[in-house]
Amino acid sequence: FTASQSGTLIITGGTVSAVSISRDNGTTFYALGSGASQVRVLANDQVEIAYSALPTVVFLPDGQ
Repeated sequence: FTASQSGTLIITGGTVSAVSISRDNGTTFYALGSGASQVRVLANDQVEIAYSALPTVVFLPDGQ
């Protein structure tokens, strides 16, 4: 997922094994752990979600 603007990524359900975030166009990813259910993102941040059963992912832009 690449954020088009700042907001919060909400991850629920499924079987998630890892969540990581990059703030440098995907060069370096930082592990947030598999229990990360809300991820605060800025515009152009990239979030990777590793899963074995598809989670539901919703993006809530700031101001909405």
